[in-house]
Amino acid sequence: MFGFLALVAYKVFYFYIYTLKEYPPGPTPLPLIGNGINLLFHVFSNKHKHEIINEIGRDYGPVFTLWFEPFPYVFVLETQSVMEVLKSKSFSGRPHLAFLEELKCTKNSISTLSADLSKEWEVLRKVSYTAARRTTSSPLLPYHAVHVLDQVADKMIQENERKSGINVDQYMDLTTLSLLSSLAFGYKFNLEDKEFKETK
Repeated sequence: MFGFLALVAYKVFYFYIYTLKEYPPGPTPLPLIGNGINLLFHVFSNKHKHEIINEIGRDYGPVFTLWFEPFPYVFVLETQSVMEVLKSKSFSGRPHLAFLEELKCTKNSISTLSADLSKEWEVLRKVSYTAARRTTSSPLLPYHAVHVLDQVADKMIQENERKSGINVDQYMDLTTLSLLSSLAFGYKFNLEDKEFKETK
């Protein structure tokens, strides 16, 4: 028992004395929990996510670290710094998260969102980027966008008539997913369409 407590004490000591120094400053995390408790206080104040991040940025500077459980996440708020991060391969790595493997369509396939930096990831990213450029420069984009926005606006009006207030975040996600589905499949989906709901 003593040996176990000594090991825990050593891990905690090493984390606060050495590990934290490897990352930009931020709110002091708790062992194993990270900054979850800190963020809960902000969430209960009914502030939007970007307001919470901006407040932390004002306290700790435009580059800071938040810990979610044992994983550090570095936030960059300055435009110039963001551009430098996006251009450098040094910041392209991703931690291996087991639950993301379950979300993949094919076992051992590569995801551009969650995969670590590799030759395969770079090739897939180039293909995805080319496809996105081709799609967004399509003359059909405005027609798809108008169709989707009209549907979402009608759905928001209907919900607002049934009850006071609406969840705007939900409709932002719905708009994005509907537009991406329309562009990817070249078909104007109805929001109640069974195939569209399965795509979501």
